[in-house]
Amino acid sequence: MVNGCVSSARQVASIVRECLGEGKTVVIDGLGSFRPQGKRGYRFVERAAPSVFVVYVQEDTCTVERLCDALEAHGFDPWIDRRKLLPGQN
Repeated sequence: MVNGCVSSARQVASIVRECLGEGKTVVIDGLGSFRPQGKRGYRFVERAAPSVFVVYVQEDTCTVERLCDALEAHGFDPWIDRRKLLPGQN
């Protein structure tokens, strides 16, 4: 088991480095994000905003989008599937 965990951790680290090398931000939900820092590599920014999980029905999508925009404007980190999940991801 230990070797499997080390191998998985190396794979994740490799993916993070690859994405940062492409100038992308890598978000680790609940912890923070790694952000490119020019030629100096990258930096980790801790999540400071309180997280809010938003449950809704499809008919309320427009209202929920406006709600999430307002929450973000007031320093919250709203979590809704449309913004946090990739297509086909559970």
